[in-house]
Amino acid sequence: MNFVILAAGKSQRFGRNKLEERFNGKTLPRLGAEFALKNGASNIYLTLSRSSVTTDSKRIYHPILEDISEVCSPIIGFQSEEFYGPGAAISTWAGIINEPFVVLFGDNYYSGNLGKYINVFQDETDNNTYFTTLSFPPNPRNLQLSAVVDGYVVEKPHSYMQGDYFCGMIRFPKNCFEYFENLKRSDRGEIEITDMINMSPSSVPINLKEIEMVWDDLTYQSDIERIHKLIINER
Repeated sequence: MNFVILAAGKSQRFGRNKLEERFNGKTLPRLGAEFALKNGASNIYLTLSRSSVTTDSKRIYHPILEDISEVCSPIIGFQSEEFYGPGAAISTWAGIINEPFVVLFGDNYYSGNLGKYINVFQDETDNNTYFTTLSFPPNPRNLQLSAVVDGYVVEKPHSYMQGDYFCGMIRFPKNCFEYFENLKRSDRGEIEITDMINMSPSSVPINLKEIEMVWDDLTYQSDIERIHKLIINER
């Protein structure tokens, strides 16, 4: 069971590096690693940004790597400075990962179990791409999300205020990098993760309510309190 944790984001809308925000003393990437280990991870691949390497005048270190290293020894990859976006963070592992893998977003909260999908996700003969979704009632904030329309994921369409949206995680099959070779950058210079899903020969949406897990997303500072409460309620 292979997990890729994307922790190379720049947190432009958050105002500071949200990947270093702590919940009960732990960052969300660290909590993601704990979730992966609980669900049978044999390998954890961690995509980082070189720009987040820092120093305290005594040593050079990466805060996210240091936090995750308390629970596991991840395989490290640095995202290319030439490209950006979650898709670029995944492309870091082209030619390295040759088995199915599950993508977790470093700014998301994951807890609980994958349930029946643990066996599905690690099946090397299963060539489907699985991605999780949730249904949301009308809310202007939904305009910033990627809608799921007729089985396709539409990157921030700014036209859907309710319905099904891509969120949570993705499971890619072992041969996925073969069809990623034809990916083109968007007008913003970003490798879109939604293109990776839509280019898959067969993609299967899964409503998160089917899985025995808890999920949430840290996008704005106003989300911090909600995730803190979510963690407290689980204890």
